[in-house]
Parts: sequence; structure tokens; C-alpha cells
Amino acid sequence: MAANIPNFLTVTNAVNAGVGIQYNLANLWKSNAVLKQSRARETQLSASKELLMDGIKLEINRDYQNASC
Repeated sequence: MAANIPNFLTVTNAVNAGVGIQYNLANLWKSNAVLKQSRARETQLSASKELLMDGIKLEINRDYQNASC
């Protein structure tokens, strides 16, 4: 690039350089959504485990009651 402005300024072989930074802000919300999904899945698995354990205890108790009669 070269510029010549008479009686004011002369610029020869000027170079423009720059650095660009790019970040997708949508990733913040996506990461948060994935985290919420994982926590919900963890809560669901915990509830399913508790339900299964309650069912086992009820079945054992029922079999015990039936056997003692």
C-alpha cells in the first residue's frame, strides 16, 4: 500500500496487520443446557433406583407375610 499526499505526508510500503478473535457466545447456553440435561438424567436415575429398591422391599415383605400365614 502506498499513499502520496503532496506537501503533507508520504507513506511508502505501509502494511496493515491485525489479529481477530472469534468466540461463539451460543456455546455458553449450549453448555449450560447440556449440564442441565445431565443433572436431570442423574435425578431421574436416582428416582428410578429408589423406586426399584422400594419395589424389592415390598415384594420381600409380601413374601414374608404370605409365608408366615
